[in-house]
Amino acid sequence: MADSSEQNGSFKNELKRAKQYVIRKKGELHLPMQVEKTDIVGIVHRAFDVSFGNIVNSKKAIRNRGWNPLNYNLLDDKELNNREEQEAVNHAHQYCDLAGVSPMDHGESISLEGASKSLLSRIVEHEIRQRARNEALTNNAEEIRLNKVAAFQEAKRLTAGVVFNGHGCHLDQSVFDRVRELSRSRELKEQERLDNQKTKHDKQAAKVAAIRAKQTTYEKWSTNELTTMVSWYKRPGDSKIPSTRAKLVARYLLTCNRIEDERNRKKPGEESIVDDVDAAAV
Repeated sequence: MADSSEQNGSFKNELKRAKQYVIRKKGELHLPMQVEKTDIVGIVHRAFDVSFGNIVNSKKAIRNRGWNPLNYNLLDDKELNNREEQEAVNHAHQYCDLAGVSPMDHGESISLEGASKSLLSRIVEHEIRQRARNEALTNNAEEIRLNKVAAFQEAKRLTAGVVFNGHGCHLDQSVFDRVRELSRSRELKEQERLDNQKTKHDKQAAKVAAIRAKQTTYEKWSTNELTTMVSWYKRPGDSKIPSTRAKLVARYLLTCNRIEDERNRKKPGEESIVDDVDAAAV
């Protein structure tokens, strides 16, 4: 009974006590003494049980309003009882009779100018748009259904909404087959990514081995060879590979002592190499 003053009062009072209880308990646990969003459900639950959730009080409020059992209480409701307004209308009609003037009906008093005209125009426009929308949905129902089926068949991730709209509300063998197909597709893509990563690593390792086979120092390496060696020792978090020979040499000297296995992550003790330009941007 949302309009029951007794239950509304009980709800507000218990809501206040529940908030005080939460704040006190948080203080005992050395937590911030404030009500968070996550506390609302528990607070409302405590307050609801003793107010709107109280069966005895709810039955009493329903009875007082004449809902059950049915009685004449509704006839005494001020909002429903328009006797005073009707008496005013009767008095107006009596004055019209005494003055010899015929009373104006409610329909004649409606003005189609100003705000009334604007409101009626909006109602008509809304009705026209609603009818056009319903007609479009009816005419395109088959196309909409086919689009939902296509979305189910082409979805890369099946959700409850996709399955319900494109297949129905039952999980049969075709849904399970579709899930297996998507799972297998993800596994193949992941394996393809790992294979490409390994191929790239093997090619780069072969280039590094060829450079080392020359048994020359970095001073005699070409710019391309320096770029290959710097790329070999590059780790996540490092700045991009320099483009000039001097910076390539400096980067190589800073990183050439890094451990060469598992090049996709930094090892303990390794620090990221950040150029001055990148550091200023951060």
